[in-house]
Amino acid sequence: MQKVLVICPSYGKSIEALSVHTKLMKQFFLRNYQVAVLTTAGLVSYDETESVQTHEQIIEVNGEWNFINLMKKTKEIRDFNPDKIFIQYVPFLYGRGGINFSFPLWVMLMRLLDKAKIEIYFHELYYPFEMKIKSMVMNVSHIIMLFILGLSAHHILVTTKAFEKILRRIFFLKKYIHFLPVGPNIEKHRIDHNACEEFRKKHNISSVDLVLGSFGTFHPSKNYHLIFEILKKIKTKDKMPVKFIMIGQDRTDLLNYLGEDDFKQLEDIVIATGSLNDSEINLAFAVMDAYLGYFMDGLSARRGSIMAAMQAGLPIISTISKTTEECFVKQAQVYLYDPDENIFSDGVRELIKHYGYHIKKTGKIKHVVFEDFFAWEKIFQTYEKYNGEMK
Repeated sequence: MQKVLVICPSYGKSIEALSVHTKLMKQFFLRNYQVAVLTTAGLVSYDETESVQTHEQIIEVNGEWNFINLMKKTKEIRDFNPDKIFIQYVPFLYGRGGINFSFPLWVMLMRLLDKAKIEIYFHELYYPFEMKIKSMVMNVSHIIMLFILGLSAHHILVTTKAFEKILRRIFFLKKYIHFLPVGPNIEKHRIDHNACEEFRKKHNISSVDLVLGSFGTFHPSKNYHLIFEILKKIKTKDKMPVKFIMIGQDRTDLLNYLGEDDFKQLEDIVIATGSLNDSEINLAFAVMDAYLGYFMDGLSARRGSIMAAMQAGLPIISTISKTTEECFVKQAQVYLYDPDENIFSDGVRELIKHYGYHIKKTGKIKHVVFEDFFAWEKIFQTYEKYNGEMK
């Protein structure tokens, strides 16, 4: 059996997006490989017996991912003797401000000294350029790190078509640069109708309420202040009864984010569930009528939360930009608006005003684009196809 070393510093954090993605990718690798995961010490608690049964082992980096700490693990990695090193990459995973030159230099050293094929999956490339000293330093640093990593890789994977175009321009001599979208960041579970009714009663959701929802953190790029303002206007000005299920943040998080005055105004609209397991998220999705998610850079194939909502059959309301893949634009029941706050707000309100009850009445749908491109089995098939081309 061949061996793969999967590298993800956040592996073991139950709700962190890349940790969840790594767990799901690892399940695929375990079909054909003996797997070791290089992660940060203290994050993983696992049953040793189970790990032996699934051909998995954990290699832990103590402290920061600097050159010294990584070199301390090199012998352990070489003892494992991987045929492939699969690296999950977002700059901010590897250092403060996402600046860590030690990691890409260590990867380059592994390329030079080890027989393993280096495969890097770029979920993000670099911090956007802004006319601020801190932003410029991060932007330039990330580009340098990207360049070193790209040169070190035998195979480059990216999460969006836009990223693929960028890296094909930078690494124009490299043959193996491929687009591989992320799949849903939760596993699908069967839903019990009685459990849905209990959820509705518990959270005071009536049969006439239009139930929207989202999940994740209060990251600035997701602009939940704007979403909450839209929800208030839908209820008070447009006179549409609405609820919003916020998965991943609890009432305390919501209070801290909004402040006491806004919290009181939204208390009967927003249902902050806190962290949920996959089964509970599926239940919340089953109660929703549509998924409402704002992304500053537009909807794209790297949004695991959107894939999860599509998997659940929810209509999608989100943003569009030049990086949004064409397959989303053409998909029925995917409503996309410019990220400009006024345009997005007006668009969502008009949609809900004229089509809200139609969306509710239609119920869950089958997203053809999801079945064709973003289901995990499709992603695994695509990944295997790429690897077959490299042999």
